[in-house]
Amino acid sequence: MLSDYAARFAKHDGETVTYEIGGIEVSADKLKEHLTMEYPFLVDGNGSSGGGATGARGGAASDKTAKRAQFDAMGQNERSTFIKAGGKVVAD
Repeated sequence: MLSDYAARFAKHDGETVTYEIGGIEVSADKLKEHLTMEYPFLVDGNGSSGGGATGARGGAASDKTAKRAQFDAMGQNERSTFIKAGGKVVAD
């Protein structure tokens, strides 16, 4: 899935691959930084074990709340999924 997202920013001229964000050419490192900020769930796993089993956050109960800083660090899709699943944002 990560490669699908990265490919959206890649331009191939037949010889080389360059990356663009918003029409501006960027390095591969800048693209990785962008993907990490916008789609953190694709880049850094959260250690989840599925089905509410204990993962990096210590279990399903903690998945229902997120501190403001954690919520702000989420990408748009992750925020939407979190809220639709009944998640609540709490003060830091």
